[in-house]
Amino acid sequence: MQNILKAMVHPFRTPQQCYLFDGNRNSIVKVSNSIYYFFKDKNEAVLTEADKQRLVKLHSDGYLCQSPVQRIEHHYTTILSEILERRVEGITLQVTQQCNLRCKYCVYSGNYQSREHSGKQMSFEMAKKGIDFVLERSADLSRIPIGFYGGEPLLAFGLMKKIVRYAKERAAGKALSFNVTTNGTLFTDENIEFLLENDFSVMISLDGSKDIHDRNRVFAATGKGTFDAIMEGLQKIKRESPELYSRIIFNAVIDPTQGNSCSNNFFVTSAELEGAQVTASLLSVQYKKDEIIVPESFFIDEETSKFLLLLYKLGKNDGEKISTILLEKFEQIQTRMYSLRQHYQSLPSISHPGGPCVPGATKLFLNVDGELYPCERVSETSKNTCIGHIDSGFDIQQVSKLLNIGLLTQSACRQCWAFVHCHQCVAIADDIDSLSSKKRLEECRNVKHLTDEMLRDYCTLLEYGYVFENETPSLQAWG
Repeated sequence: MQNILKAMVHPFRTPQQCYLFDGNRNSIVKVSNSIYYFFKDKNEAVLTEADKQRLVKLHSDGYLCQSPVQRIEHHYTTILSEILERRVEGITLQVTQQCNLRCKYCVYSGNYQSREHSGKQMSFEMAKKGIDFVLERSADLSRIPIGFYGGEPLLAFGLMKKIVRYAKERAAGKALSFNVTTNGTLFTDENIEFLLENDFSVMISLDGSKDIHDRNRVFAATGKGTFDAIMEGLQKIKRESPELYSRIIFNAVIDPTQGNSCSNNFFVTSAELEGAQVTASLLSVQYKKDEIIVPESFFIDEETSKFLLLLYKLGKNDGEKISTILLEKFEQIQTRMYSLRQHYQSLPSISHPGGPCVPGATKLFLNVDGELYPCERVSETSKNTCIGHIDSGFDIQQVSKLLNIGLLTQSACRQCWAFVHCHQCVAIADDIDSLSSKKRLEECRNVKHLTDEMLRDYCTLLEYGYVFENETPSLQAWG
């Protein structure tokens, strides 16, 4: 029994039932209370003879094994060069570092270990190099997304038009899609028509009601809130270009120091945004210079919202208080616990915890100076995150280092029950001057907590009869 205690498993429970999550097989097994406490408290005395026989049977069936992972190495490492030569999935262009807003939580505000707002704008020559770069390195792909990012990209609208025209001329045989992330304050007849004609997807930052939104998102020139300007632009688009309006996604940045119930309520009750697509993200803590103190009320709001969501999915309420923000949280449960949950016979002996994308291939970011980054979320002032330059190409050695970020903490990672469900990439471990194993291990606690919550939510829904798409609700098959 002592060897079984070393298994790569995590005990968890719902109000009705006890379970083990087997990290090696990425599977959930229903167990007795005493087996749950055996793993939780490491106490063999709680086991009955029937429990012991059950554990022996599970072990003989391939469960409850110690970690087979001997070496941390991402499975794409050996074909990394080929991926970066033929499967770069798109590019996001930092067309400008200028912004007409000074959002208080912005990563470029000076409150983060990152660059600050500047007057820099990408040259058309640099942008053309970026387009050529991705087209030349995407031979195996038929569709290439091209994104525009800032600063505020609509401040470089003239450049955007040139880039789209050039990309279409150069794309020969490939389908292009375009997207832009904007603060939503600069819409004009001209750029609305352009976005519509070129089938742009548009993401607009909108945090909630006027009161909530205007606390953080203010104009640089006046310090006034931007809510009214955004709503005016949205009404114009909705009235004159309903097709473009249907392609708008709103992103609400949730400031945990303010709570999140107000944002949820706004997206539920706002007549202007009825049926809108809304995503939500927490205020970024990565690279933050000062610690963010989160009040207890925020966690109470979170748990209350999640409870209402689960009741809605089980048909226990009418969903009147369920916003698209909450519905997105449900999609996270469904994605992580179904779409990504594949049962394994065993993890490979050479493997890597989940988390990192393929830097440069999944979401390539080109800044105004021609530097290449894994995405727009990493710090441009860090010596750890740059993966090359548009003129010299990818630094394969650096890309491989970021892909294999788990090597920083390989001893802990090899034994971790949340191995498959880890979400850590380089941004988590980046300490600007170096990559930090300490930061990665600190985040590990959060990974385990979130995975435990997801497991409990998932099993609770199944216990009460919820049927995930293409999946049986039966728990009997789990062990």
